Amino acid sequence: MAAPLPPSADVVVIGAGAVGAAAAWYLTEQQGLSVAVLEARAVAAGSTSRSAAAFRQQFSSHAHVRMSRFSREVYEQFPRLFGGPAVFLQHGYLFLYERDDDMAAARKRVEYQVSEGVTDARALSPADVDALPGLGGAFHTAGIAGATWCPTDGFLRPTEIAAGFVEGAKRRGASVHVGAKATGFTTERGAVTGVVVDGKHTVRTKAVVLAAGWWSNAVSSLAGCPIPVVAVKRYLYLTPQFDDRKVAHFPLVVWNLGAYARPEGNGLMMGWDEKPARPAGSDRFPPPKQDVAELEAHQDDAPPGYGKGIDEYGIEVLAELSNAMPWLGDVGAVQYVTGGYYEVTPDDKAILSADPRLAGLFHASGFSGHGIMHAPAAGRAVADLALGRTPTFPLDGFALAPLLENRERADRERMVI
Repeated sequence: MAAPLPPSADVVVIGAGAVGAAAAWYLTEQQGLSVAVLEARAVAAGSTSRSAAAFRQQFSSHAHVRMSRFSREVYEQFPRLFGGPAVFLQHGYLFLYERDDDMAAARKRVEYQVSEGVTDARALSPADVDALPGLGGAFHTAGIAGATWCPTDGFLRPTEIAAGFVEGAKRRGASVHVGAKATGFTTERGAVTGVVVDGKHTVRTKAVVLAAGWWSNAVSSLAGCPIPVVAVKRYLYLTPQFDDRKVAHFPLVVWNLGAYARPEGNGLMMGWDEKPARPAGSDRFPPPKQDVAELEAHQDDAPPGYGKGIDEYGIEVLAELSNAMPWLGDVGAVQYVTGGYYEVTPDDKAILSADPRLAGLFHASGFSGHGIMHAPAAGRAVADLALGRTPTFPLDGFALAPLLENRERADRERMVI
């Protein structure tokens, strides 16, 4: 039986994907604080469960590197914190570059990452790539300028992560309500006073953490506070399991900051975010109108042009990755395609911020593909904001106010995939 909705809570978290679940976990560190989590569908029902679940510390922005380091430590400790098996497979992350100028820029980024404490990140020559344990001959090193590598990067188990945070928050007293859809807000004198659930029940509160993924703009708009977050369809393509080549130990491989692949069993999961284009106007505020019901109905669809057929985008992805791994062109195929949404902002960086228009409303959305990667750090940061504490990370680059004024935010990220 579902837990009854409380009449009030000190903090209401909307959304039980990885970020909202992590926020609830960190909020419940404060003893005596009542936390209610509202989830319209199911835990991890949105982009969390449709993610390639990649994890890297190889970023160009100050805050992203620090968030990755924090999140890495949490994910490494996850079995101890929450029980259960490991959720972090540290197979590494390998960026391959064809062009000398791209490799030169990559070397500078590695120097920066090392200075920020990612001490095992390094630049590789083509010969170094061939010398990586168990990977000799796997890549087209004769045609590259070099690579960057971090062995403590890898990929994650997203649904287990969201479930772990949710169960941990419940053990510390949070109430979690699945099937509870936020349909409105009550406000008074420019401040939040409550969240309306399913049009009939109001949970009184003075603080709301909105972490509803690609639904966040629609939910925030219910309070008269739209945010520049739009849903952009992205696809994942899976090969069959290979008979004559072992890839289960492979790192996540990125070719020219574009197409990427990672093991899925002894096959590959592949992606390339060249298509489809973002909706017109998504680079500015206010964001373009999107039909949320229509988006939700087609969340898992692969429309014509994006499937696994010989003339479709899946074959383009396979062909592009065959430049990095020539053997893939001989033995690879696209067996299955699935989809989901990136929740993107104009600059591909999250919004981790109080809303300047409505006191008590705090945003944790717009992660542009990095939600599961940075969920622990984002949860920690937005919990700090909601509790009036100094955030663990510098958050000026994640502020909402500049986006509302169509101004550039600080600490630009240049490694967007």
